[in-house]
Amino acid sequence: MDGVVHERMQRLMTDATARNCARSSTTAWTRWLVLLLLMLACPSFAQLAPALKIGIYEPGGAVSPHEAGQLSRFAFREVPPGPIQLDSEAGEVRWLRVRMDLPALAADDTRWVLWFDRARVDRLVLHWPDGSMLAAIPPVDFFMPDGAEAVHAGGYGFTIPRGLTGPITLYVEAVGQGSFNLYPRLQTETDVVALDRNAVVVFTAVYTGLILLLLIGMGMYIALRDRLYLYYLIYLGALLAFLLANNGHLYALPWFEWWGHWRTLGLYALANVLAAATVLLARGFAGLPRSASGVDRLLALFPAVPLTLS
Repeated sequence: MDGVVHERMQRLMTDATARNCARSSTTAWTRWLVLLLLMLACPSFAQLAPALKIGIYEPGGAVSPHEAGQLSRFAFREVPPGPIQLDSEAGEVRWLRVRMDLPALAADDTRWVLWFDRARVDRLVLHWPDGSMLAAIPPVDFFMPDGAEAVHAGGYGFTIPRGLTGPITLYVEAVGQGSFNLYPRLQTETDVVALDRNAVVVFTAVYTGLILLLLIGMGMYIALRDRLYLYYLIYLGALLAFLLANNGHLYALPWFEWWGHWRTLGLYALANVLAAATVLLARGFAGLPRSASGVDRLLALFPAVPLTLS
């Protein structure tokens, strides 16, 4: 009897030891896996972008770049890192003060770039200190890109001269209509190329998919002469035009840059056309004349409202 009990105790101790060893091995593998993922996510620790300290100044009237550079630090309202929402009327200027401790890049590295995600701005200018004055990088305009060097597929990149290092202060002049977001970040030129490449891939896939659907819908309409496919074509065309305008790519296309003269009003017009086309397509797919004639008559009148606004 004692031998059986002793044998069972030894077996339990052996099983507990095995479980502890397995748990320790799993924990060790988990730690190595997490470390490997962190290394893959952050492949370069040598050149981390410095933190940005952002301040906003909303003047009541016109302020020149030189006057903005002479303002005290208390005139700017500090904001946390991340997207900054700005609201302004047409022609009103908002100033951003960007402070950073800019490290020197190695000889084989590229320059620093102040990056902004694409926003609906009428004017965005970066000013950097140049002696006693503020020298400006050529501005960008969401609605009239005109091949500006700072305009990229997914945003705006202002290249900082290599000679600027250490604690520096940059000023950003932003003019827009209504509400728009600015998200300043510091990237290297290599990172900007990667961001631009990724944006091109994503936008090309979206636009190509919509164009292919348009071609397929056109073929189905020609073959079947079904009015529903015509509504489908109108919806896809309105969606493609709105996405191109909302992403700022429509104004860079030949023969379409004139649409940028209407600025936000042109964008709102396309949004209203898309709303009308959406209701038209949904009404055709739902088959409401047979199931709910009253609702169908009401929806038949609805597209006239956004089309009139457009």
